[in-house]
Amino acid sequence: MKIPCAHCDKNAVSITKLAAHMLFRHPAMEVVCHYCDQKFGGPADKLDKPAWDDFRGHVYKEILKKKMYEHSSKASGASSDAVALRGVGRCPHGAAVKCKNFPNCPGAKCIYSHGQCRYDITCNKSTCPFDHSNRPRVCMACINDMKGDRSRRRY
Repeated sequence: MKIPCAHCDKNAVSITKLAAHMLFRHPAMEVVCHYCDQKFGGPADKLDKPAWDDFRGHVYKEILKKKMYEHSSKASGASSDAVALRGVGRCPHGAAVKCKNFPNCPGAKCIYSHGQCRYDITCNKSTCPFDHSNRPRVCMACINDMKGDRSRRRY
């Protein structure tokens, strides 16, 4: 994945290379996140190590969010309620955990893995407790990450 510079059309191959590019090509310009336009404390040549670490960490999180949104919009076909699917694609939280209460759990509302249904997409039981590829589980950790980021920006 290419990471765009906020000041020019350069795409870096890593966050470290992006930081180096900004430091050497745009030393007098403010360090800004391309994805959300957040500023990181002044011109590139005046930033200290903790500020650069904050910038790298922030851009890394923004890239993860972008990948999750891209994956979920491809999977569901909708971009408005974009959420990642647990353990699928670029979700950073790993595979879904097996449900301890299966088969006596809330079914579709349960966020844990139930094993694949043998009929999969041809299954016509609306209350089938198994997982289906056309009805995937949502990653609650990704949803909580997104909610947390939104609440932090408001203050």
